Amino acid sequence: MTTLCTGKKNSNPQLTNDSTLL
Repeated sequence: MTTLCTGKKNSNPQLTNDSTLL
């Protein structure tokens, strides 16, 4: 989950919560 979260954070800095990414 951490890896996916990091990749998403690069695209969307505003999204930091795993639940929000999903």
